Amino acid sequence: MKSFLVKLRNWFYLKLLKFYYWVQLSVFKKALDLKRWCLRVLDAEIRILEPSLLQIGEVDDDDSLVEYVSRNLTQREITSKIENAAHSRSNLTTELIARSRTSDNVCTVVANYFLAEAYAALQLKEDDRKDAAINNARLFVPDAQPFEAGNIYQLHAKLKKRLGAISSELAERSALRIDFNLSDMVGAIGVTSALFVISGYLYTTVLLGAFGIDVSLFFSLADYLAASIEQIRYAAFSTIVTIIAFAAGLRHSSMRSRMESEILRPQMNRVDQWMLALVVFLAARIAWGAYNNEPSFSEMQILGGLISLWLAERMSKMIFSKPLAAQFALTALFTFVSITGVSLYKQVHDFNAGQWGNKALTKISTNFPLPVASSSLVVIAANNNYVFALSKENRTAYAIPREKIELFEVAR
Repeated sequence: MKSFLVKLRNWFYLKLLKFYYWVQLSVFKKALDLKRWCLRVLDAEIRILEPSLLQIGEVDDDDSLVEYVSRNLTQREITSKIENAAHSRSNLTTELIARSRTSDNVCTVVANYFLAEAYAALQLKEDDRKDAAINNARLFVPDAQPFEAGNIYQLHAKLKKRLGAISSELAERSALRIDFNLSDMVGAIGVTSALFVISGYLYTTVLLGAFGIDVSLFFSLADYLAASIEQIRYAAFSTIVTIIAFAAGLRHSSMRSRMESEILRPQMNRVDQWMLALVVFLAARIAWGAYNNEPSFSEMQILGGLISLWLAERMSKMIFSKPLAAQFALTALFTFVSITGVSLYKQVHDFNAGQWGNKALTKISTNFPLPVASSSLVVIAANNNYVFALSKENRTAYAIPREKIELFEVAR
C-alpha cells in the first residue's frame, strides 16, 4: 500500500512538473510572439508620425525607410539595402528618428519590445541578455519594469487592438476620394436630365409602339420627361443603389496596399473565373427560358448588372483619360439601361400574356362610345393630354383624350 502511494505521488508530481514546463513554454512562445507584434505596431506608429508615409506594402522606399528607423530604435541589424534606401532620404530619416524618440506611443512600444526580449532571456537563464534588454527598455520608458506572465497576455491583446486602429488610419491615406466641383455637378445634372428625357422617349416608344401607337403623335418633350420620372423610378433607384455599392467596394479596394493586392490577385482571378461561369450559366438559363416562352426577368437583371460592371471597367480604361470618373458614369448608364430594358420587356410580355398586375386596379369611364366596353380597358400609360388603354378582349390600344374621360376608378 505504501509503495502504491509513493508511485501515485511521483506520478502526480511528474504531471504537475510537465504542466509547469508546458505553461513556461507557452508563455515563452507568447513572449516571442509579442516581440513580433511590437515590431508590427512600431512600424505603424512610425508611419503615423509622418503624413506622407503610406501603409506598409504601398511604396517600397517608404517601407525601407520605416524599417531602418524601426531597426535603429530596437538595435537590430540593418542591411545595406535598407541603409542605402534610408540614406537617400537622410533628412527625413534623421527627423523621423528624432520624432520617434519623443513620441510616447513609439517609446512605449519599443520599451515593450525590449521587456519581451528580457522575459524570453529570463526563461533561457541568460541574465546578461536580460539585464541589457531591461536597460534598453528604460532608455525609452525610465520606470519600465520586467514583465510577469500575466503582462504578456494582456499586452498582446492591447497591441492587436492598437494595430487595428492605426492600420485603419493609415489605410485612409490611400483610400479613394472623389472631389466634385460646381462644374462637375452642373454637368452631371445636365447629363442626368438628358438621360431621363431620352429614356422617357425610348420607354414610351417601345411600350406603346408594341401595341401600335405612334408616340410622336401624342407626346411632347415635357411628356417624355414626366413619363421617365413616372415609369423609370424603379430603374433609377436600383441604379443609385448599385452605384453606392460600387463606390463602397471601390473605396474598400483602394484601402488595400499594393502588396495586399498582389497577394490577393490569385484569389481575385478565381473570383473572375466564377463570375464568368455565372454569366454563362445565367445566359444559358435566359436563352432556354426565352425559347420556352418562360423568360426569367430576375436572372436578366442580374446578368445585365454583371455585364454593365464588366463593360464599364473595360471601356473606361480603353477610351477615357480619367478612367475612374468614366467608370462611375458608365456603370450608372449601363445599369440604368439594363434594368430599364428588362423592366420594359417584362411589362410588354405581361400585357401580351394578359397579366395586368396593378394596372387592372385602375378603371376608366368615358363620355363617348368606344368599340369595346370601358370595363375591359386597362390603363398602361398617360400624359397631360391622353390616356393610353389596352383592351383585355382584343389587345387593341386606344389613345383617349383626357377631356373624354368622366371618371377614374382605382380599386384597393
